[in-house]
Amino acid sequence: MFTILSVSKMFALVLGVLVVSKSYLDYRKKEESLQVFLLWAVLWIIIVAFAFSPALIIELSTKIGDKKITVGQIGIMGFVFILFITYRIYIKANRLEKKINKLVKNLALKDLKKKKNN
Repeated sequence: MFTILSVSKMFALVLGVLVVSKSYLDYRKKEESLQVFLLWAVLWIIIVAFAFSPALIIELSTKIGDKKITVGQIGIMGFVFILFITYRIYIKANRLEKKINKLVKNLALKDLKKKKNN
């Protein structure tokens, strides 16, 4: 039977692999800059590292002063999910912005050609 910890590890790993691979594909297609790809890759590597090494979370929470690790782990799962949703929204918004810019550019060039012909 799965424990909360193993579920959180799998959850973080699956989402991390999805985000990093999608970000890499977007970088390869020139839809994302190298800096943005590296930001997402490093962020998700850290998240997965926290999921796989609860000792890091315990050490960090002890330094901060929070002793409620089980609640913290559930909170981290929620945080991971929010980061995943944020990433997806960012990607969609970025693509939409690029499509709008391309459309506006094409319409402006088309309008310019019409004015030159008249």
